[in-house]
Order: sequence, then structure tokens, then C-alpha cells
Amino acid sequence: MEFEKISLDGKEAIIMRKGKENKLIVVLEPYGFHPGKPFLNLIDIPEGYMVVEPDGSLGKPCNFISKDDRFSNLMKGSWFYGNYSDVVLRVIERFAKEVNHVILAGASMGGWGALNIASKYPEKFDAVIVSSAPSMFGKSFFNVKGNSELLAKMMDSDKDTAIAYFTDMLETMDNLFSEGKLLSTVKIDNEKVSLDESLYSAWKKEFPINKVNSDLSKTKLFISVNWFDTTTMLSNEKLHEKLREINVAHEYQVFLGKKKGSHYYGMIEGIRRGMEFLKSL
Repeated sequence: MEFEKISLDGKEAIIMRKGKENKLIVVLEPYGFHPGKPFLNLIDIPEGYMVVEPDGSLGKPCNFISKDDRFSNLMKGSWFYGNYSDVVLRVIERFAKEVNHVILAGASMGGWGALNIASKYPEKFDAVIVSSAPSMFGKSFFNVKGNSELLAKMMDSDKDTAIAYFTDMLETMDNLFSEGKLLSTVKIDNEKVSLDESLYSAWKKEFPINKVNSDLSKTKLFISVNWFDTTTMLSNEKLHEKLREINVAHEYQVFLGKKKGSHYYGMIEGIRRGMEFLKSL
């Protein structure tokens, strides 16, 4: 399906349309924006929807080269932090007169961003779709090389690509969350990770599980994860429990997806399930 591009205050946004659209989906993609290969290419767009994928990058290329085309020529992402919510709000404002429903959807780190933005502006969205998004992570996540086999399996990639991709993500998060200071304090001894706890606490404040609040009841929330995507699934279980504790109604699906590429293919399947969920609106 062909897509068009528009500029929003200097930021690019990619648009796909299907039929006579009266509903808007703003898509936040996984870490690593690629203007020529938008994530929405992987989405089966329902009839009557306009899908907009804004550029959530920092305008800087990722610091690695991969033979895997899915991970080549990516830009560092920022949609999980800071003023990216302003970009999403500008998209909504741009098309407000053309649509009667607004949906926010995100996969992986895009889902992280969707949760945080919806927690801040729940009244802006009729529904929020969150696919394979970590709601938190522990210190072991900083041991990228030690986890390289698991990460490569999750992404259905080679180890070198997995190490480079997740290292780049952590470096970007370090620059955003802790002014580039935390990673230099990380020490790994027999797979046990230690780090500066005060700097790590700044990261924890941005975890979706610490951002969600009872105001999310103002929107319809859909969360999904592949059961074989173990680490993400465990964090989603904690998120599910937190949402129940604060009385936020939501649909939570844990499905049996692929074992190899459990995270990569799981987030695509989760978005597909989210599109099915939208039929209930």
C-alpha cells in the first residue's frame, strides 16, 4: 500500500489511508525510526482508517551497521520520553476535523510511549493499543552481551545485530534519562549487575508501570504480548496487576505466538489483534 508524507513543524509524518476514513490511528513504532520503511507497512489497516506514523527520532542515526535489512539505517528514537507527546498532539490537531475517533497504538518501545502518553492525556484517545511493550525492566537488561543469545532469539536476528541494537537503545535512554551518566557506572560480575542506584531511579520514574494512573479509565485500553516473549510477558503481568489495583478496565491478551522471533513477530501479531479490538468501538 502506498503512503504519503507530510511535515509537522519540521517533523515528518507518514500516512496511509484505507477507504473513506473517519478514524485516526497514531502509530508509535519500535526503537529505531526508518523513514523509508515505516512500521505501518506491517499493519493490516482496517477499512475507514487513516494511520499516521510520526517521526519520533532524535534526528541522529543509530551507531551500528547491520546486514539485517530490518535493522539497517535506523534513527535513534525518542518517543518514549520527553516532548514527543507534543508531536502526537499535533497530529491529532491536524486531523481533528476529519475524524471522529482517535486511537494511539504502539509496539515494543512504541508501546512504552503509548502507555506514557495516554497516561498523561487519556481524554485525547478513544482507545489505546499496546503491543509487546515492556512496562519495566530489571538490572539484568544492562548485561546485553551476556543476554545476546536470548536477545537474538527474541528478535530473530544474529547476535552482533542484537548486541548493537540493544546497546544503542540503552545509550539513547541513558542520554535521555540520566544525562549519559548511568551506563558508565554499570559493572557486571558473574552476570550480576551493579550500578548507581540514584541514577537508575531516574530511569524507573519513566517506566510505564510507574506512569499509569486511574485516569486511564477515560479510554479503552488493549494490551497484548506473546507468551514466548518471556521477559516482556512478565513485565506485562505486573502491569496487568497494577491496572487492576487502580481499577483501570482493560483487555489483556497473552497469546501463543512464534518461539523464534518471539518479540519481533509478537509485536506485529499484537498490533493485528489490536486492530480486531477496534471493531468493538
